[in-house]
Amino acid sequence: MRVVLLTKLEGGIQRGVDQAILRILKEKDMDLVGVVVERTIHGPFIPFVRNKVRRYIRIYGLWGFWRILTKALEISSKFWQSKLGQIVDRTNRAQEEKNKRYRSFTELRKDIDFPLFFTKNIHSDESLSLIQQLQPDLIVVYGHRILKRPIFEIPREGAINLHHGKVPYYRGGPPCFWELYHQEKTVGVTVHYIDEGLDTGDIILQKEIPIDTCDTLESLRDKIYPLGVEMLVQAINLIKEGKVRAVPQDRSKGKTYSAPTIKQEAHLRKILKERQQLKGIS
Repeated sequence: MRVVLLTKLEGGIQRGVDQAILRILKEKDMDLVGVVVERTIHGPFIPFVRNKVRRYIRIYGLWGFWRILTKALEISSKFWQSKLGQIVDRTNRAQEEKNKRYRSFTELRKDIDFPLFFTKNIHSDESLSLIQQLQPDLIVVYGHRILKRPIFEIPREGAINLHHGKVPYYRGGPPCFWELYHQEKTVGVTVHYIDEGLDTGDIILQKEIPIDTCDTLESLRDKIYPLGVEMLVQAINLIKEGKVRAVPQDRSKGKTYSAPTIKQEAHLRKILKERQQLKGIS
C-alpha cells in the first residue's frame, strides 16, 4: 500500500503528525512514499501577514489578538533559548525523551528518514504533478484544508482524513473545544473518506472517550491525539485488506464549527472552573 500523507505547517509541525508518520513507517506492507507539507503563506508576505492580522482581530478582538501574539513570542523565545542551550531541564529529560514531540520536520528527520516535500499551494499544478508522480494507492490527510477533487481522486483507494471530533455533530474545530463548551459527556475521533465538503465524507472508524469532570482542553487532547493516530493506522489497514464498511453521514444533522471568539473562550473557562469546583478541585 503506497501512502502519501498531506499536512500543513501551523507555526511548526502540527501536533500528532510526527507520531502518525512514525506509526505508518513501522507498519508492514505500508509504504510511505511521500509527506507533502503545504506552507500556509500564499502570495506576497506583507499582504499575507496583514490579512492574517485582520482575521485574528475580527475573530478574537484586539485584546485577544494581543494575547495570541504575546504567547507566540513567548513560545518562540523559549524555543530559541532552548536551541542555544540557555534552557536545559535535566530533571525531566528522560520523561521528555519517552514522550518526545517533534517541533519541526527537520528535527523529525534527524531521527528517521522519509520522503518530504514542501509546496506553497497544494492545489497548484506543480503539487498535482508531484502527487501523481508519487503514485499513491491512498492519500492520508492530517490537519489540512479542504481538498479539491483533482487531488483526492488521484489514488485508486481515494483519500481519508483524521478528524478530532465526532461527525456529523462536530465538524470543523478546534479539537475538544466545542464539546467542552456544550458540556458533552464524550468527545469523539473520526476517520472518514474525503469528499468536497468539510468533514462530510463516509465514516470508516469512529470512537468516543468520556469527558471527566476534571478534564481540560489540554488533558482531553492528550487523550484523543494518540487515539487518532492508532485509528488512522487501523483504517489504512482495513482499506489495504478490503474490509472497510463505510457509513454515510446524515448531513441534515450536526454543525460545522470554527474558531471560538474571546467571549466563547471566556465562557469555557467559566464552565471548566465551575466543573472543578463541583469536583472539589481548587
